[in-house]
Amino acid sequence: MYDKHFIYKMAKKAINDNTVGIRTCHFKKKTFCISLVTGKSAMAKCHKNDLFDTYYGIGIAYCRLKGIKIKEQQSLKGC
Repeated sequence: MYDKHFIYKMAKKAINDNTVGIRTCHFKKKTFCISLVTGKSAMAKCHKNDLFDTYYGIGIAYCRLKGIKIKEQQSLKGC
């Protein structure tokens, strides 16, 4: 599972980035990030049983577009 705080931080960065276009499709539960400089695109798709969160999708798609490794949530083992 991805770290929510990191994803939301990346979503804020994506919204403020003028070189990226963001589109969402609530019906299909997809979020797209498109680079206005290179023309490359990335997509984040929500599972059909999950609740669609626009900011979460923006953060994931932005990380995929820019090649940023998405941080995993740390779990406590042995408790």
